[in-house]
Amino acid sequence: MSALVLLFFGPVLVPYLVKLGLKEEFAGYGISICWLMYSAGCPLAGYMYQVVNRKAGMTGSILLCAISIFMVGPSLVLKLPLSVPLIFTGLALLGLGISGIVVPIIPELFESI
Repeated sequence: MSALVLLFFGPVLVPYLVKLGLKEEFAGYGISICWLMYSAGCPLAGYMYQVVNRKAGMTGSILLCAISIFMVGPSLVLKLPLSVPLIFTGLALLGLGISGIVVPIIPELFESI
């Protein structure tokens, strides 16, 4: 589900960051931070899954994605402040979490058959 959120970042996140006071030229950096952390996290996830059980690693990655979604969006439940650094941190964690989900998914699919 968190990977589907990435499809809506362009039209939704940039105007939201501009509304929070960030210049429009810099608002796209949030999306690029997410993808940068995803591309950096894929080799790390590959190494992690050589050491850790895949199902436990995927569960941790899913939890990381859930926490990052709370950091990106306005969270009334956790009462997190609306700040650009918190949103960018959430986007970076989302990229790491998605890399931890995507890397082991193909072997997991083959083992389930």
